[in-house]
Amino acid sequence: MNPDAYTSLYTHNKNAPNSFWKPLQPVSEATWDEASRRAMGLLPNMPDSDNMTSSDAVAAAVLSESMFGESRYKLSGLKSIYYSVARPLMPTWVRPMLRKVYQPAEDTQTLINWPLEDRFVRYQLALAGNVMDLLGQDHLDIVGLWP
Repeated sequence: MNPDAYTSLYTHNKNAPNSFWKPLQPVSEATWDEASRRAMGLLPNMPDSDNMTSSDAVAAAVLSESMFGESRYKLSGLKSIYYSVARPLMPTWVRPMLRKVYQPAEDTQTLINWPLEDRFVRYQLALAGNVMDLLGQDHLDIVGLWP
């Protein structure tokens, strides 16, 4: 999937880096894009990361969950049967035992860090830091994130 396909959804959105950080000094789109390129290492396993051409595309890919592929909401056949037939009939105390058997903690390999996914937060902080480096500043004056 081309991550730039989602860019149009986020270009004039509050999730675009310039709108999210709201710097008081002007920051060019090229500066945001270069800062994003430098921070991409904080988003490992990001499909098509080499094709991410803008900071908006990165935000769009992460926030739209397109990084998980086209069939991200489709369950496998076995899981579909489990959730539609077996789970509703199963006592709640059995479920944690099944999770331990089916997916031991040491064997878990996913694209996200569960239960706390902080890579996008670290990416955003690195993005702001990289913008400061590119502008040659030691701080970035921004409008507060919360009213």
